[in-house]
Amino acid sequence: MRYIISGHGVAVTPAFRQMVERKVGKLARILPKIIEAKVMLSAEKYRRTARITLVAKRRILSSEETAGDLAVAVDLAVDALTRQVRQVKDRLRQRKPRASRRRPEPRLPGEGEERKKGGLGLIEPVA
Repeated sequence: MRYIISGHGVAVTPAFRQMVERKVGKLARILPKIIEAKVMLSAEKYRRTARITLVAKRRILSSEETAGDLAVAVDLAVDALTRQVRQVKDRLRQRKPRASRRRPEPRLPGEGEERKKGGLGLIEPVA
């Protein structure tokens, strides 16, 4: 999985980057087809926001959470993504398999042939 971690108004330290990679990496155990994780961290006056977007095979999952502390915002965003990933897995597990085409059984020549008798609509087996 490829990680893209960036910050807007906040410096992302190597220790914080490692913590984010560890927490987001736990989602790969649930949904192994994750290609990349984009994490955008932003800091405004009194709030810290973490936006996490997961790009998986045939799916894009995203979450945005705001809190007073950046680590708490990341935790909340990862929890929301965990719920989304579990919903995806449950849908895949509960999905009915596709119906296969039923092929007609091969019939032998002369077997089951019938013809109408007269114009009355009576059916008589061929002798």
